[in-house]
Amino acid sequence: MNAITAISITISCIVGLFAIYEFIKKFIIPKFRKSKLKKLYQMLKEWFDEIDIHLSEGLNLDLLNNKENKIRSFVNDSHLNHYKMQLSEKFRYNFLKFCGIKNELRNDKDLFFKYSRCPPDGMYVDTFCNLLFSSFYEFYSKYKRNDKATNFADVEMRMKFLKMYLYVKEI
Repeated sequence: MNAITAISITISCIVGLFAIYEFIKKFIIPKFRKSKLKKLYQMLKEWFDEIDIHLSEGLNLDLLNNKENKIRSFVNDSHLNHYKMQLSEKFRYNFLKFCGIKNELRNDKDLFFKYSRCPPDGMYVDTFCNLLFSSFYEFYSKYKRNDKATNFADVEMRMKFLKMYLYVKEI
């Protein structure tokens, strides 16, 4: 075997490995990420349902804290904390359509931020979860004081946003 053949075989192997890597990066990894995000949604939905069901009769804060810690550890262990939810113009338009906004106002980024509680350029998953938990505790502190400014929409709209982002029908 001469040197030219050995070099061409080596280059072919490198190009082939690079093509396999690009295929995995483009098609395989996003499927795993989407399934992890759906599992995260399922965990958040269980947490949210616990709040929704037991809010009037009293919440078990230890149970909620335990679920939050499991969600945070799942986000860190599955490396979702480095994943940024990218939002397209079409998604923002459809989300505002879902919220019942007039057609001519559906491209407004400030209006999107007001309804979704998410910046128009996207947000990291761990930041999203932390904001969801903090908005719940802010709501719950006002709810316990019978404050007139109590609004569950901050928590509920974040859940609807995540559901729509993942195209989840119902898990």
